[in-house]
Amino acid sequence: REKVEKYGFQRKHGAYLEWGSETWALDFGELSGSYTHAFQVRRDEFDLMMLDHASESGAKVFQNVEVRNLQLEGEKPVSATWQQKAVNGDRPKQGEIHFDYLIDASGRNGLMANHYLKNRKYHNVFQNIGVWGYWKNADRLATGREGDIAVGSIPNGWLWGIPLSDGTMSIGAVMHKNVIKHHKSKEMEAIYSEAIDASPLMRKIVRNAELISPVSVETDYSYASEKFCGPGYFMIGDAACFLDP
Repeated sequence: REKVEKYGFQRKHGAYLEWGSETWALDFGELSGSYTHAFQVRRDEFDLMMLDHASESGAKVFQNVEVRNLQLEGEKPVSATWQQKAVNGDRPKQGEIHFDYLIDASGRNGLMANHYLKNRKYHNVFQNIGVWGYWKNADRLATGREGDIAVGSIPNGWLWGIPLSDGTMSIGAVMHKNVIKHHKSKEMEAIYSEAIDASPLMRKIVRNAELISPVSVETDYSYASEKFCGPGYFMIGDAACFLDP
């Protein structure tokens, strides 16, 4: 907590939502009964901080190492073969590790769920596509308070606006894949621009802003495994499930 507080991430005290004709602000303190906040983070910076902290706390951390295969006895994983990326032209190193328990934190790749258990299920209702980019000179006070996440609805989905500590804002649109298919003749940048223009809140936020990144796309990111644990293993985080709002 102390490291996160000191790092300088954008503090987030709540959210501001514009949904159809309704608007409302949410303070996290209203839910807990006390002053509280979260953080808007850049994942590359935050994840490295978490990794370094794990190492400093005594965990053995191996970077540039990939688990290639698991060996199972029935449904229980008992060992893994790994490969370390080659350095300076050397041949990649390989090895095997044995364990009593496996915690699968492999994210969307879902080592156990996708490659062994085959138990990841996608939700028909939430087969969404996220399209986003990063902006500078966005109106960070359009929500009434700097740091709040902005959420706006559009006829075929919704948008987010997330202010970051470097002065930029992540703005993204979430729409069902059928909506994207309907406009397949359009470039993704055009679909993204039209989604922003359909939201009065986001239009206000980017009125004087400039898109400074390529438009990125993420597909099929609402899913859940049929079960999250079994003999000798647990799946956590995105390795187990991810449900988009």
